[in-house]
Amino acid sequence: MVVRNPISTIQFASFKGREIAEAATQDTTIRELTDDEPIRQSLRYVFALIGLKAENLPTDIQKMVLLEFIQTELKTFTPAEIKLAFKMAVAGELNVELSHFQNFNAMYLANVMNAYKEKRGAALIEMNNKLKALEPKKEPTEAERIASFWDYVENYIGPRWDQFVKTKRIDWVHVFGSDHLFLTLEKLELINLTIAEKNEIMKIAESQVKAKLENERPESRDRAREIRQLRDALSEGLTPQSLQTQIVTRARQIAVEQLFQSMLDSNMDFHQTIQSIKSNGYE
Repeated sequence: MVVRNPISTIQFASFKGREIAEAATQDTTIRELTDDEPIRQSLRYVFALIGLKAENLPTDIQKMVLLEFIQTELKTFTPAEIKLAFKMAVAGELNVELSHFQNFNAMYLANVMNAYKEKRGAALIEMNNKLKALEPKKEPTEAERIASFWDYVENYIGPRWDQFVKTKRIDWVHVFGSDHLFLTLEKLELINLTIAEKNEIMKIAESQVKAKLENERPESRDRAREIRQLRDALSEGLTPQSLQTQIVTRARQIAVEQLFQSMLDSNMDFHQTIQSIKSNGYE
């Protein structure tokens, strides 16, 4: 059975992302090499690629200095990356001066690898993020699920209550997931509406949403076209699905506002109420 390379499934947005990721992950890093032959092979490739003449090749002593420099300062790279870095440099894909004046030394090598490193960082970050996204999502344990539920109630709904106590309103524009907020309070049985109460709230919500639509001044041509289509549908006695969704969401917001107002009128505190529900073993 052939195991598919997961990198091959990634669509990279970063420049040369796939080539960099493969060179960085499918070859042995320099620090993990047991001998220096792979480094020597990469250097021979680079010498030929940049047109270094035979008489100007590094001497044995110079090669020893280069090897030591690579093994200490470039140890997080792979030999394949040294090749790729110079291929990119020769192709004009790195921001680096490539003229070597027939003198290949550690400083010249470092300049190319530093320019490559900028591209490498973006590619590896993208690779890691996308590989993580491919991993099967771990299902939370029951304990984690319960802890997450109460964290949401106490640290997300709780501040909405605090805001309501101070201002007698909820700034729904800055509330993410007002439908979920309503359903959570309903699950806690703090909101327990009769059918008649739901119908009454829906009427209020419908009136508010339609009034907002009638009074809205569009800020773009596309929005103006959308508003005109919605108004035309309403004039024909139709309620488009997008508008119906807004009405349901607004109705749920009204129900939350009514709950908070009722608690205030009854001198109840949301935080104390939640602690009481928790202490009674609600899960």
